[in-house]
Amino acid sequence: ILQQVYNISDTDSFVAAFAPFALFGPALGITTGLAEMDVTSPATLTANALEDACRATKATMVFASPAALANVLKTSTTNLSSLKQVRLVMSAGAPVPIETLRQMKQLCPDADMHTPYGMTELLPLADISLTRREDIGSDQHGSGGVCVGRAVNGCDVVVAAPGAGQEVVPLPAGVTGEILASAPWMSDGYDRLWHTQIAARPARQGAARTWHRTGDVGHLDAAGNIWVEGRVVHV
Repeated sequence: ILQQVYNISDTDSFVAAFAPFALFGPALGITTGLAEMDVTSPATLTANALEDACRATKATMVFASPAALANVLKTSTTNLSSLKQVRLVMSAGAPVPIETLRQMKQLCPDADMHTPYGMTELLPLADISLTRREDIGSDQHGSGGVCVGRAVNGCDVVVAAPGAGQEVVPLPAGVTGEILASAPWMSDGYDRLWHTQIAARPARQGAARTWHRTGDVGHLDAAGNIWVEGRVVHV
């Protein structure tokens, strides 16, 4: 699915500023490097460290969290030629400010800027590019939140009332609730965490497959775009 969404081929190479994402590169059969940084502290990624990693791996793709990109921008210099060879920059893990993506586009002028959305149990769930995010603009329903795009092919998404173990009843477009998703690449469940399993994997009447409660609060708009407004535990 990652290959399909991002057109990844064996000619690509990848720099990750987040250790778990570094595992995707070898799994996809492409050269992968970690920038020199404290991987437990994303904001330690500097522009020079990212440039060095991109040069060493001839990177065509970069993944970094919003905090990491913010520090890249803060420490950027004019001598970042390897970033100009990157075709794809991905950022996720927290809401990504649109201005961060716009400024990164200046450092990587030939790159498409994307924000994947998903979680350990189901990734990718959705995706949106900077261009599409600018086209959509701010939320028209007044609920706020950040648009993370439409569900990727093969993934179903609904918004339902929060509540562990309850039957899943989809809410209408524009109504805020918990985001639930289902896809063939979703994890099987939680090892020996029975309460977590029951809470996170409710049933939907007539459904042929299991749904995963993401723990995120948001809504769908009329076009099927997903808007994330926060976390259930914060409501």
